[in-house]
Amino acid sequence: MSVLTIVERRRERHFPMHMAVRSGALVLAAVAISCHFTNYGPLIPLLQSTLHASSWQVGLLSTLLYVGIGLTYLLGGVLADRWGARRVLFGSLLLIGGGGCLLPLFPTLVWIVCMRALIGLGSGAAIVAGSQAARMGPYAAFGQGLFGGAMQAGAALGLFATPALLASFGWQGTFLTWGLLGLIAAGGCVVAMRDESVPVVPRPRRLREAWHSGALWSLGLVHFGTLGLGQAIAPWLALYLAIAGMSCCSARERCWRVAA
Repeated sequence: MSVLTIVERRRERHFPMHMAVRSGALVLAAVAISCHFTNYGPLIPLLQSTLHASSWQVGLLSTLLYVGIGLTYLLGGVLADRWGARRVLFGSLLLIGGGGCLLPLFPTLVWIVCMRALIGLGSGAAIVAGSQAARMGPYAAFGQGLFGGAMQAGAALGLFATPALLASFGWQGTFLTWGLLGLIAAGGCVVAMRDESVPVVPRPRRLREAWHSGALWSLGLVHFGTLGLGQAIAPWLALYLAIAGMSCCSARERCWRVAA
């Protein structure tokens, strides 16, 4: 066995530095995308009082976000096949970051809902482009799993870090912070993925074939009933648990006072 063969095998066993940097940028992008799925949850009572909005009106922040995601899922895949995942991911993260930074500019319900829809449009394309970018190279399975796991971590971070940001910066500063994260992620992806080449699509995609694919419909239903439904419910579930916890504490205090 030659020395060259030994060196090549050792290189295959080690995770290259450029892949580590690329993976880190994609993790940051995933967090910057998915934090918007839940970051409004802890702010629901405050937004209701500040905007003089009812529960169903505040619910539009979630509804239009997911409508935007649904509209650009397919478009994001088409654009990534044509222009490359790097360009689509960069543009989508700019849209997400810009929408997040502009959201607190005008404290009105109509403006905030429109910015949430803009974030959703960017998120749909960014999810597809980021997933495609994570599949490239010899560590495709690892990269895709890492990107998916970071998406869940970002949703959890949006739910649990928002109260701390609210205490320090207020609700407008909180939304601005999450928006700046998207802009930082966009810059990180440009730097980390600068050597990516535009893929050559062997043949044009036929949307009719995808529409009639039973496997795609099955995967869509699984996604809807698990990940999608869970992330849509999570902000309201957190609010319900918080209110229920405060009610239990109040009831316990009343019991102690009666016993005393």
